[in-house]
Amino acid sequence: MKLNTLWMVLAFILFSGCETDRPVTLGFPIESHTDQVKDSNWSIRAATLNTYSINVKGKHAKIRNEAIGDRINSLGIDLIGFQESYQKTANALLMQNSGLEFDKYFTMPATLGSGNLILSRNSFTGTSFYYHLLMGKVDNIEMWSGKGIGKVSVVHDKLPLSFFNLHLISRKGVNSDDWEDENTTDRMIELFEVFSQVVEQTDSDAFVVVGDFNMNILNHEYTFFKNLTHWQGVKLQEDDISSCTFCRDNTYNSKNEGQLDYIWISPRLSFKNYWLDFKEKIDINGEQSNLSDHYGIIADIEVNQNQIDGDIAFLKNSALKQIEYLIDRIESDLNSDDKGAEERLCRSCQLKDALINLHAYRKSLKGLELVTEHEINVNLRLNSYFDLFRSSAR
Repeated sequence: MKLNTLWMVLAFILFSGCETDRPVTLGFPIESHTDQVKDSNWSIRAATLNTYSINVKGKHAKIRNEAIGDRINSLGIDLIGFQESYQKTANALLMQNSGLEFDKYFTMPATLGSGNLILSRNSFTGTSFYYHLLMGKVDNIEMWSGKGIGKVSVVHDKLPLSFFNLHLISRKGVNSDDWEDENTTDRMIELFEVFSQVVEQTDSDAFVVVGDFNMNILNHEYTFFKNLTHWQGVKLQEDDISSCTFCRDNTYNSKNEGQLDYIWISPRLSFKNYWLDFKEKIDINGEQSNLSDHYGIIADIEVNQNQIDGDIAFLKNSALKQIEYLIDRIESDLNSDDKGAEERLCRSCQLKDALINLHAYRKSLKGLELVTEHEINVNLRLNSYFDLFRSSAR
C-alpha cells in the first residue's frame, strides 16, 4: 500500500467508525396533512441547482452566486436546494440576494464539507442530515467529501412539508451514458438511503426530494430508483432524450451528460408546472459565463386533487425486488477477493452496515419476524409510506 493511501486509511479509521450514524427512525406513522388543505390553489415553488462553488476549482463563484441569488429573487422561489455550495463567502452573497430569509448549511466534521445548502421562505420546524459513508474508493476525493441527505421541515401556507436535498457520488464524463461504472454499487446504496430517509424521516405525507443525482436515463441506477420508489419526478429526458442539465452549450462543459438533476414528489402532491432555469449568461471579466456548470430545475407543486388508487401489492413487490437485488450485489462484492488492503479495512464494514438497513426493509416487505426496535419502526413507517399511494380522507 502506498504511504499516502495508508495515511488516508488511518485518517478514515480515526474519524469514523464502522457503523454508519443515521438519524433515529421516527417511531410513529407518516402523518396525513394534505387532507387538511381546503384551498385547491395551494402551491409551492421548489428548485434545485448545483452551484459549482467548489473550493479552488469553482471559478468566479462569488460573482456567479450573486447573480444566482438575483435570479431566485426574481422568480419568487419558496424553497431551493443547492449542491457544491462549499464557498462560505459565495454562499453569503447568494443568500443575501435571494430574498429568502431562512438558510441551513449542513456541516460535516472531518470532511471537506457537505456543499449541501437549503434556502427557504418559511422558517424550519426541524432538520436532519444523513451522511453517506460509501463514496467510492479511499483514493477518490469524493470519499472525503461530506455528501449526504439534508432534510428541513417547513410549514408552507398551513401545510407541513418535508424537503430533502442531496448530491450523489459523481460519474466520470466518459462514463456518463454507460449502463454502469465503477461506483454503481455505491450509488445504488445511496439511492436506497434516499428512499429510506424519506420513509423514516418525513414529517408529512407532503414531501419533496431534490438534488444532483449524477444519473441519467441511460444508467442502471435510474431504472433501479424508479422501480424502488415509483415517485413522480421531473423526468425531462424520458420525454426528450436530448434534454440535459449538464450540457455542451454551457460555458463550463465540453459534452452533454444528460439530465443529472431532479425534483421528485410525494404521491399526495402533483406538478402544476416545471422547467429548466438558471441558463442565462453573465459577463465576467469581459467574457460570457454561465451561472454554473449545471442548469437548475424549478417546479410549481400543488396538492394532488385526483383520486389516488395505487396497486400497493405491486409497489411493495417492486421495491422488494430492488432491495433483494441490491442485497445480492453487496454480498457478492463482500465475497470478492479483488480488494486492496484499504478496501478490506474500510469499505467492507460500511457495506455490512448498509446490509443491516436493507435487511430491515426486506423483512418488513416479506412479513418476516421483526426483532430489533429499528426493524419494528421501519415496518411501521414503511406501511404508512405505502398508504400514501392511496387517497386520504380528503
